[in-house]
Amino acid sequence: GTLFTEDNNGILYTMFLLPLFKMLGSTAFIARLPSVLFGVGMIYLTYRIAARLFNQYIGVLSAFGVTFSIYLIFWSRIGRNYAIFGFFYLLFFWLFLKAFESKEGSLSGKWKQFSISPQIAMLLPVALILSLLSHQLTFFFIFSLASYCLVYALWFLFKNEPEKYRNKYFYLSLLLIPTVLLILTPVGQGIVTALLSPILSADQIVWALPNWGTLSKQWKSEPFTAFKVYNDVLRYDTGWLYFTGLLGIIAAWMLNRKSALWLCSMLLVPFVLLSFVYREPSVHRYSIFIHPFFWMASAVFFWVLWKWVAPYVSRKLQFAFLLIPFVLVLLTANWKSIGDLTLARQKSGFVVDAKIGGLNFTNWNDVCQYVSKKRSPDEIVMATLANGVSYYLKDKNVIPFRQADYDTQKKHQVFNKPKLDGTKNASSYEDLVYTVTNTPKGWLLADYYLESSFVDDKARQFVYRNMHFIPDASSDGDVLLFKWDNSIPKPENQNMVVELGRKSSKVSSRVTNITVSEELLNSGSIKMAVRTANIDSKDEAFVVFNKQYPVFLPINQSNAIETHMVTIDKSILKPGNNIIQIGYNPKVKQDPRSGFVLYFFSLTEQ
Repeated sequence: GTLFTEDNNGILYTMFLLPLFKMLGSTAFIARLPSVLFGVGMIYLTYRIAARLFNQYIGVLSAFGVTFSIYLIFWSRIGRNYAIFGFFYLLFFWLFLKAFESKEGSLSGKWKQFSISPQIAMLLPVALILSLLSHQLTFFFIFSLASYCLVYALWFLFKNEPEKYRNKYFYLSLLLIPTVLLILTPVGQGIVTALLSPILSADQIVWALPNWGTLSKQWKSEPFTAFKVYNDVLRYDTGWLYFTGLLGIIAAWMLNRKSALWLCSMLLVPFVLLSFVYREPSVHRYSIFIHPFFWMASAVFFWVLWKWVAPYVSRKLQFAFLLIPFVLVLLTANWKSIGDLTLARQKSGFVVDAKIGGLNFTNWNDVCQYVSKKRSPDEIVMATLANGVSYYLKDKNVIPFRQADYDTQKKHQVFNKPKLDGTKNASSYEDLVYTVTNTPKGWLLADYYLESSFVDDKARQFVYRNMHFIPDASSDGDVLLFKWDNSIPKPENQNMVVELGRKSSKVSSRVTNITVSEELLNSGSIKMAVRTANIDSKDEAFVVFNKQYPVFLPINQSNAIETHMVTIDKSILKPGNNIIQIGYNPKVKQDPRSGFVLYFFSLTEQ
């Protein structure tokens, strides 16, 4: 695809991969190798930063914690731009500390007066560009540095230091505070937009400027949604050491106020911004650049605790006490998940807990192999993830199947306008209908995105009613395979395709809205009509009405699709809108056919 695009914030990682792919081949191992190396580099930089801010013990313990962090291990094994971003962000901050908190004895003149190393300062623009080319979240450093400079400058003013107006951070605050105000205030945002429009796209500019109208609505309806995402990352990854991290933020002020201010600026400021201001989209991977600082806070707590205990115990106990935190890190490490990742025990689905990964890896290989064997040259292919399918099928003409894109200005999905220009595409419901109607045969490969907000409900229903589902194509139900053939009849009574239970991570469907009329509720009795396959136990499959009323589906007596009528209690329904969700019971004892498929659902009278 195109290297430089508006939404591509992993340009540097791509540039690393291109020569590697050329020399060593485009394999999954090579795609992930740079991430592994940059992840290892993050361990080293964590040590250097913590040692510089506090001491070597805190540096070693912080790096030790990062080494066994399942969150950082996971993102260091993903062939995306997050480990490289974490590395260059930490590198930039480390160089900033070395440049602006210089301890070099060779400085002279103004450089010595302000403790600034000009040689290292010259490297800062390079590190900044590398970090920005890895991810645009690098600009959060503006807020962290502004917070540090403001507090530090005010500290000097209130202490009435003789050099209070000649302090470097005082001058930096004069530059940064107005910059922050321009970014955060409506009037200032107009100025920023005018200044950046010649060099950045509108979407990139809007992404960096908070929309306070949208935020106020989100704060009222779901104030802590994003906070929970990022807080869950810390809690799950650090276990009960989460509490030592929180205490460490406080303890740092007892150890070194200046370093504590840096720690809070680099940890708390971006955490608050991600949780409450730049909260859309809120995804686990965005906190990778602040995660090492939480491990530093935990290490600070143990060092301060040791300093408090050390005078009262023997040297042997002092040494033992210094080792205890390392043992605790090992005890709290998620060894099962580390083993699963290291040995690749699970290659699809949620390979780690969704609280730290949030990525559902799809097994496209099985279905693509099936299509390769069955497909004729004149049959087109659509896919919810076109690039992945193109790779496996070695076909650059796979059609993307999504009818909506995320609008960075409106902060939600927006449906595409119909093209209807004679090209074969599925970017809108109308274009999908045109393409399928005017193409004799074709395939659709759909993962969980088929049930997402990126797919138009009308397009989804069109697929169900006009394409035949092929359940045997996937070994684990990760990908649904559909085929249409305009020369044969359409599927019989198929208004949905829900396949559950083939794998442990797929046990429930999306929530679906249904309308129940007053006339139906006033009828003699209500039947639920379903068409199902592969239900082996009476407690295996069920439909949940309005989030609290489960109705179990009958056993299938044959290997064919069967129609069943199930009487339901009218009290679980209400006039107007109701919601249903299909579920699979993972604790079912007998399920030889592994999961089930629901093809049709409807409510009707007796």
